[in-house]
Amino acid sequence: YAVLKERVGEILRKTGTGPDWRSTLTQDLLTAGFLTAFLLTCFIPGSLLILITGLLLGMQTSCAHNWFHQKDTQGWRRFYFDLSFLSHRDWRVSHALSHHLYTNTYTDVEVTAVEPFIYFLPLEKNLVLRYVAPVYFHLFSFLAFPLELGKRIIHVLVGEQELLPENLLPLAELLLHIYLSGAPWRSVGVLFMINSIASYWLVMTSVTTTHHHPDLYHAGDIPRADPDWGLHQVDTVRDVEKPWLPLVLTTFGDHLLHHLFPAVDHSKLPALYPVLHATLQEFNVTYPWRNLADMVHGLNTQIGKCEPT
Repeated sequence: YAVLKERVGEILRKTGTGPDWRSTLTQDLLTAGFLTAFLLTCFIPGSLLILITGLLLGMQTSCAHNWFHQKDTQGWRRFYFDLSFLSHRDWRVSHALSHHLYTNTYTDVEVTAVEPFIYFLPLEKNLVLRYVAPVYFHLFSFLAFPLELGKRIIHVLVGEQELLPENLLPLAELLLHIYLSGAPWRSVGVLFMINSIASYWLVMTSVTTTHHHPDLYHAGDIPRADPDWGLHQVDTVRDVEKPWLPLVLTTFGDHLLHHLFPAVDHSKLPALYPVLHATLQEFNVTYPWRNLADMVHGLNTQIGKCEPT
């Protein structure tokens, strides 16, 4: 990793690490699209509009993940993340620190948070965890945003967490929807469904094409002898080809490079591929890309995996 980091540094000193107009425009258009669709749901009932609004929220929230990795002075769009039921500050801990530093280990919150209902790690599992968990994982993906909101409310009420101004954005959305629609209970249902659809988008796109496949290392598997942190990322990440920046931003693409250099804006990552491939080749390390079907099948297999490899 030290060799790669030095070589990448030479490139980034020329290109910079911050966002360019493409990532900025993508984020702003997605957020504007969500806000527009959300306002329309106040006046136009219908499942299709709610579905579109939820997908737009899911994509803009996934895209906003790019910004909370960056320094505060250039990453103010991280607050777009809080338009959902999630908190960007919470994710800076659970995702940027825990998941990125300790990927697929016992210290990775994104691996252990769903236990004891779903286990990504290879260990002894009963029939439900092996064969039914891959099915109800979809229900969890649908409910993750509302569950996170409920957990944060409880933590604030019992004094374990500070209430931040951005945490009130979902409440502001709800009050605005009630005011414009005049239907309080419908507004609650609409906001719940929008966030649940967004939740399914973010969880499924982040989990299925990134980290969970039987060929990838999970705590309990036999690790390689070399403890190099960069090699650990190679062993715990896979990429699916995503050649378009908006697709990358909304589905956690260019994931290995993102894990190796998380504070670098996604618009700058493609320029790093030549030196990444050259360094991997120099150290005789392979990094096979996967297709979507293989990664989806691998996710289901990994959830049911019992024997370490």
